[in-house]
Amino acid sequence: LRLSNSGRMRQAIHFHGYHVDIAARGNVPNTILPPKDTVEVKAGGTTDVILNVNQLGSYPVHPHSLTAVTANGLYPYGQLTLIEAL
Repeated sequence: LRLSNSGRMRQAIHFHGYHVDIAARGNVPNTILPPKDTVEVKAGGTTDVILNVNQLGSYPVHPHSLTAVTANGLYPYGQLTLIEAL
């Protein structure tokens, strides 16, 4: 998956239920970072990850920024998606 950030603020994208392998950051291959459940996507940048879907269920993926997942204080709104493995 390529995670792209067209904004001006760094984002930390959090995967519930899974760890991802970081393949590249800004098109530069990664060879040192271990699997993580939260990955950084720099402002104006990209991060490529490999997601091995190895368990069934529904798991959210969202930024670790309260303003990104709320709308006027209401949760959940904004940048939030579900991975559904059936």
